[in-house]
Amino acid sequence: MIRTKNAVNAVRLALTFGAASTAALTPVTHAAEEDVERIEVTGSRIKQTDIEGANPVTVIGQDLIKSSGITDIGDLIQSLPAMSGSPIGTTTNNGGNGGVFVSLRGMDEKRTLILIDGKRVVTNDFQTIPAAMIKRVEILKDGASAIYGADAVAGVVNIITRKDFEGVELTYQHNNALEADEGGNQHTYSAVFGRAWDNGYTNFGAEYVEQEEVFNRDLPWKILQAPFWMKDYAKYRQFGFVEGVSVTRGGSSRIPNGNFVVEGMDGSQTLDDDGNIIPLASDNRYNYQPVNYMQTPYEKLNLWVNSGFDINDEIRFKTMIRHSNRKSEQLLAPTPFTTPSDPGYKITITNPDGTTSVVDGISKDNFYNPFRVNGKRANVLSVNRRIVEDERRYIQNSSMTQAVATLEGEINDSWSWEFFYNKAYRTEHSKDFGQFSGERLANAMGPSFQDDKGNILCGTPDKVIKGCVPINMFGAGNISQEMLKYVKATLVDVYEDEMDHFSGTIMGELHDIMPAGSIGVAFGYEYRKEERAVYYDSGKQHGTVTGTKATNGVGGYKVNSLMTEIAIPLLDQDDMRFDANLGLRYDDFNTFGSNVSHQLGLKFQPMDGLLLRATLGEVFRAPNVDELVGTVVSNPTATDPCNASEIQKDSTIRKDICIAQGVPFDHEQANRQLTETWAGNINLDPEEGDTLTIGAAWSPDFLEGLSVTLDYWQIELEKAIARRQAPAILDKCYKEGDQSFCDLIKRDPFGEVIDIDNKMDNLGEINVKGVDLELKYAFETSVGEWKTSLSWTHLLKREQRNEPGSKIVEVTGGYYNSYGDESYIQDKAILGFGWFYEDLTINYKIEYLSGLDAVDGEPEDKDFFTIGSFVYHDISADYSFQTGTTASFGLTNLFNKEPPYNPLNTNDTDSSAYRVLGRSMFFRVTQKF
Repeated sequence: MIRTKNAVNAVRLALTFGAASTAALTPVTHAAEEDVERIEVTGSRIKQTDIEGANPVTVIGQDLIKSSGITDIGDLIQSLPAMSGSPIGTTTNNGGNGGVFVSLRGMDEKRTLILIDGKRVVTNDFQTIPAAMIKRVEILKDGASAIYGADAVAGVVNIITRKDFEGVELTYQHNNALEADEGGNQHTYSAVFGRAWDNGYTNFGAEYVEQEEVFNRDLPWKILQAPFWMKDYAKYRQFGFVEGVSVTRGGSSRIPNGNFVVEGMDGSQTLDDDGNIIPLASDNRYNYQPVNYMQTPYEKLNLWVNSGFDINDEIRFKTMIRHSNRKSEQLLAPTPFTTPSDPGYKITITNPDGTTSVVDGISKDNFYNPFRVNGKRANVLSVNRRIVEDERRYIQNSSMTQAVATLEGEINDSWSWEFFYNKAYRTEHSKDFGQFSGERLANAMGPSFQDDKGNILCGTPDKVIKGCVPINMFGAGNISQEMLKYVKATLVDVYEDEMDHFSGTIMGELHDIMPAGSIGVAFGYEYRKEERAVYYDSGKQHGTVTGTKATNGVGGYKVNSLMTEIAIPLLDQDDMRFDANLGLRYDDFNTFGSNVSHQLGLKFQPMDGLLLRATLGEVFRAPNVDELVGTVVSNPTATDPCNASEIQKDSTIRKDICIAQGVPFDHEQANRQLTETWAGNINLDPEEGDTLTIGAAWSPDFLEGLSVTLDYWQIELEKAIARRQAPAILDKCYKEGDQSFCDLIKRDPFGEVIDIDNKMDNLGEINVKGVDLELKYAFETSVGEWKTSLSWTHLLKREQRNEPGSKIVEVTGGYYNSYGDESYIQDKAILGFGWFYEDLTINYKIEYLSGLDAVDGEPEDKDFFTIGSFVYHDISADYSFQTGTTASFGLTNLFNKEPPYNPLNTNDTDSSAYRVLGRSMFFRVTQKF
């Protein structure tokens, strides 16, 4: 039984606010059961009439999705105050894969569970979820391992799809980045068809989106026109971004004309534009910024079908089938070719101690080699060259199919059941262009000669290498298309994910046990099998090509689970009510053994309109397959402590270790991007932790339309699975003298770091705590209805311990390159205003981001600078015509706020946290029949 007045108000307010705010509603209890339908709310499997439970849930309705002008729902979710960190999106070029991900509480996307209608997905990529399919989004901002199992460490994002739609809805939307000189357009087409009848419904739809690229050079921001390095942190804090004073124009040492170490010559050599040999100057750098994408292009097609019908009066069948296909690409600066990490012609050299080493370089007998020492040809022992004659492009073709079949029914008035089978499969073919074959490079960079007919051939006159085309690495523009065709290698990687998920749940009520009311219970069993296979190109596996080296990763796991939930009414007296919820889950993994998770929730209503709530629970996450097996090479940005300049300014650096590793006394690293091997670890343990949420929801009777929620939350995670940051490994070796870390660092005969061995491990812990405030107020006047909402998250503390035994470091309100390279903004808030008058709707949104300290190293380091606070303004309007047509127009980043400079970020700004495209617009027209 429920109290009818409170239940009706709860439902009314929940439907009124489609904004990004929790439905802060008067808790509903017992009265006439037939007045309000019981529903399943994210965070519990027990169907209930209380929309506001013990767990805080944020609801995003269709109105907010449409008024935002965003068609990628992941981008919209990531902008919410409860989200943090710097996850991958379509403005992630270097390191992106065309997908869009979210990170609740900044705990990484792998610790946020994504559901569709309460069912798991095979990939967390929101590109597979079309906006036209969504009725609303429920975001559970609390750990929920006891309810949903592993991965729900930070919370749950549950996409609720449209099932009650009738008719036809056709939509076209055009988005444009107004500040881009070229490109930046996005076109979205969607069609939804639906029909309902007495005992069922069917709806299906299609959505196609095409997005154009935007190059850094197409945007007006100076920070994107060149890589700028911090010259003086103190002057930056004093004067800001001033080239030549606080910052200096940098770039890559792998320049188009080439950077060469020549046998018998001191220092690095290059060539001027006329082909003359000159010493390499420290300021001779390649500007790679303009040729990188800032917005990556893609096209995607999403199809879906939702259907359900009554088999009889007690049993109902439902199904959801969806398919997604995406083609996306990233374009980086031309390939930075570097030996010995990249293959070349094998040359044997004699070291100072009399031993010999083999290096990759260019033969002294190569036809194009201009270097002479004492009149004799000289071997090139090291090559650093930007291959500007070709493009370095990555193209993905990703497909996903999911089918869910559900049977649900009623046993009697108190008990019901649900069984479903969820099958999903995803495959992706990823192509790398702009890489080269090691075998062919060795031929082309080896000896070559000109025959009597003027042909330049590989090998020697008595031993010609048939089909080979010698390559001219000396000077920009000298590599012909014929040379490229011979050495080029298109690399293809294949990713496959498969999920089988079966679940059965029985839900009901136990009457006449507690005087305060019936006890709600749910019992369930789940079986889930997940498999992942990554098959890298054979050239990557064998290290016979340039660029990334990798080994295959194939694996998976099975888990059997038992779970139960109990909702116990402890007190029901007048307007006072006290309820307790207990969740208990047993998971048995075939790989990691068993685990028991629990969650306790309490709800106390001391008076009508006020709810006090708390949850305490355990969270648990098993390692995924990528964390267990396989290797891949990355190129992090880091400063070599063995640079002569670093040793001079930092007395803590162990110079003796640098000398022992063969680093020359005058060494300065050739490139800030190092090579790092990321490896899985089959011996990983699951992550474990605790969560606590304490809050209140207030909906006063004296001011109808007002609702407020305030929640304190904290997550404490142990055995966190992660990799160490490259700067941290270097510091452990050269500043602390830890030999185990020195063993992870490999250098070439010239002292350059050529690899850092960095595998996954249960390194440390993450402790996060904060406060959420959400407020809504709606009222009607003679000139229309007005709504306002405020959603604000204040990060009280984010602490990280990088590895067992190390110090715990607070990174609240900062961007620390030694602790994740992510933006942990302390205050994020969204203030929204809406005016609804007859057929016209106008929405205005203000987004606030507090300032950020960017720290190069440890928190106590003096090398830091501050990014100021940001405020973005968005406005949109909708008008509905009597013909069933709705026209919408909006401007985002209304005042064209420029993204901030962050030299610690590869792109000189954090494109996940800030709006890098400047002012943008959208136009949408929807026709309903």
